[in-house]
Amino acid sequence: MTRKSRNCVIENKNTSVFRVAGYVRLSVFKEEGENTSIQNQKNIIDDYIKNKPDMILEKWYVDEAASGRNFRRDAFEEMLEDLEDGKVNCIIIKDLSRFSRDFIGAGYYIEKYFPLNNIRFISITEKLDTWNNIYDTDDYGNSRHNFRLTNALNEAVAKDISIKTSAKLNVLAKEGCFIAPRAPYGFIKETKHKLGIDSDAAIVVRHIFEMASENIGITEITRRLNQEDILTPMEYAISKGAKGNYSTGTGKWSTRTVKDILTNITFAGHLCQGKDRITVYNTHQAIIEQDLFDKVEEALKVRSNNTIQSNNSVDKEENALKGKIICGCCGNKLQRRKGSGNSDWHYFTCITNNRQGAGSCDGMYIRESEIIDKIKRDINAFIDATEPKIKKTSAEKQELRRQMFMFDMKDAKSNIIKASYLHQFNDGKITKDDFRVKADELIYHTEEIAKLDNEIKALDALREKYNFYAKVREGKDQINKFLKECVEKIVVNSKENIDRLILRC
Repeated sequence: MTRKSRNCVIENKNTSVFRVAGYVRLSVFKEEGENTSIQNQKNIIDDYIKNKPDMILEKWYVDEAASGRNFRRDAFEEMLEDLEDGKVNCIIIKDLSRFSRDFIGAGYYIEKYFPLNNIRFISITEKLDTWNNIYDTDDYGNSRHNFRLTNALNEAVAKDISIKTSAKLNVLAKEGCFIAPRAPYGFIKETKHKLGIDSDAAIVVRHIFEMASENIGITEITRRLNQEDILTPMEYAISKGAKGNYSTGTGKWSTRTVKDILTNITFAGHLCQGKDRITVYNTHQAIIEQDLFDKVEEALKVRSNNTIQSNNSVDKEENALKGKIICGCCGNKLQRRKGSGNSDWHYFTCITNNRQGAGSCDGMYIRESEIIDKIKRDINAFIDATEPKIKKTSAEKQELRRQMFMFDMKDAKSNIIKASYLHQFNDGKITKDDFRVKADELIYHTEEIAKLDNEIKALDALREKYNFYAKVREGKDQINKFLKECVEKIVVNSKENIDRLILRC
């Protein structure tokens, strides 16, 4: 007997009482009206659950002023965590627009994620319930549920609102109004769309431009700022009470931050904003005189041209490990450099001391050949250790599928019995409490089936990984492909010693 796909229907209807997550969302746009208010959505969900004996509202998940165009919402992410932990197993929403206005994202959750994880999903307005086959058709072959069309229309509405908002922001940008939510370093927002100078931070900005005008390189400027213990822009903003979940990173100035400041015309009193980079001149008081800004800009161009010419004079080889070799002392990325003279070898070294001052790091160093040799040894070790297991995978998968089938049959029998209890409740032969007691006594095997399914997937993944590693060892796939696709991070914890190799596959 062929086992049905889980992509379009939840098969193991094994929950006696559904622990409901009531999800409600209010958009960032206020024009949606009273009908979509938080309380209105809750009332509709409450009324729906009221006459459902197998449902208990476990928790409300409320996202206020949250866009439906993505799923980066606090309450939604909290709900996913509770679903993973088994605290709730059913989601009920007023309508699909409250769930999402992202056509692809909504489709993934409704058609893939929820069914695969035995999560029931109900949208009251659209009469959509994934506990039934969401691809059911009527006598004429038409789909009973137009949730895909609804999702597509919801996304179109969101895009229309976004277009109107973007058009409004473009008009403001052309008028010379500042449109970003937070003022750049060195400035404050005098009004919603007007910048003023932050006198304390402006001193640092001028200091940076003055050093650059004296032909001091960006790396050296960065090192001096760190030596002087000057707060980074993000640390400074937080010290001034900036609200939000901001990361301060390493707490050190970086060359990128310094370069961004030196190339930003906002400091010269102009604004360049939006996707179309709309530029308006003399919009606010400048921190840096135009002559100084132009002088620094020209100096940066000269340095850039010299760097390009220098790089072109060297036959550069592909760096498949770029950004992946990490210093075990300071945590920064090691830089790849060519060996001295006309040698054809490369090495990785940490330049933190150059940027942040002597003594900031132990200064890690390792030859590229040593890294490659370490990776090849790990590949060979994995193949040798895995080969005996691979020979047994076919027989193991066959036995796992047999066990899953037996559990499915037992669960199907329990479903039939549960349906009879529900009919008795609907006919008034048993009470709501009786229904719950009888349903709770039924035995299901969801965890066992999920465990077996995961074991089969793990065997498939192991074989796929083994085949790929074998091709690399046999030379059928270049080592560079392996480095790009499989190596996530290599930590050099002491000079010429690889402490940790982290692989993705």
